[in-house]
Amino acid sequence: MAIILAPSLAFLGLVAAGVRVQNEHRDQAPTALDHALVITAKDLGVTADPKREVFTKVRQDDGSLRLTYRFPVELMPDEAVALECIVERALDEGAAKRRFEMVDWEVRKSFSADPALLAWGDESRAGTVLKEGRPVGTFFSARKDRFVFVFRVTGAQLDAEKLKALLLPRLEQLTRFDTSSAVGSGAP
Repeated sequence: MAIILAPSLAFLGLVAAGVRVQNEHRDQAPTALDHALVITAKDLGVTADPKREVFTKVRQDDGSLRLTYRFPVELMPDEAVALECIVERALDEGAAKRRFEMVDWEVRKSFSADPALLAWGDESRAGTVLKEGRPVGTFFSARKDRFVFVFRVTGAQLDAEKLKALLLPRLEQLTRFDTSSAVGSGAP
């Protein structure tokens, strides 16, 4: 009986520890600084029902930390504007480069780059979101060190001045994103 019971108890202990660790690395409460880093419907002048907005802060399994803001959560046919803003602190600069490349690859088919719109950080892309070849919104993504910022709005096109006014204050704060809980050695 002890031969069967001991491994079973050890297995259950490992499962319980894994579940505890997994839950610790999931949803976290966004802070005031987190709210200041994302662009919301209100920032665009869009009246938003808070029940249709989602704002999450999640620690990924790889140690990265991600903020995601979406409005609306589910797009209805008569919605005028939809937006998504993602801020991520990757484990290291290499991981951030890979994340940035993935975003770039995902939007390549529905995006027309405009280098004059806004250049920022170590790498950035800005331009027009296209649907069936027609302009329907604005897209911006950037990477600085191990931080990645992604913003997409459909239903509204932002000129360079409006985009800069919305983005630059957030981008200037980007490297402060959750430095209090940095992964690894404790360095931000």
